[in-house]
Amino acid sequence: HSLLQKILLLLNLCLYLYYYNWFFHSRSNSWGKTYSSYIEGDYYHPVPYFGFKGKPNWGKHNTQGFKGKETHFAKKDDFVIAFFGGSTGYSGNPPIADAIEQNLKDANFNNGKIFVGNFSVVSSNHNQHLHMIVELLIKEGVDLIIFYGGYNETIQTARYDPRPGYPYYFW
Repeated sequence: HSLLQKILLLLNLCLYLYYYNWFFHSRSNSWGKTYSSYIEGDYYHPVPYFGFKGKPNWGKHNTQGFKGKETHFAKKDDFVIAFFGGSTGYSGNPPIADAIEQNLKDANFNNGKIFVGNFSVVSSNHNQHLHMIVELLIKEGVDLIIFYGGYNETIQTARYDPRPGYPYYFW
């Protein structure tokens, strides 16, 4: 692929994410589960430096505590993407990470050899995501990292804990 094609693909991906977010929020009057129902359901699992993540092997979580496939299952010739987000990245039918993977396969990007790992955690912020990259992905051979967020980074500091970067649900 030429540089222009890659730039156009990333621009298309950004527009798709913007539309997906707008559609998701404009079509629902509630977020479905409330944060308290996640807490009551043992969704959160305390982890040093992350603050928290999803509980491993809980519901649809994998052994790392995230929804979806683990990156070590990616094939050698896959273009590997790590997707990080909060509740918007975690929820959805399909989740945004799955939609990105399918759209790239449909566009035959990298001959359809795409692997997207969803590292989204409800209520998480980008400070936590950076720690997850260092702890979990530094040796995994990821080709692209997508951070999808901004709401938790803003609202958590404004409403819950004034210290920037501290997670909403901090032990």
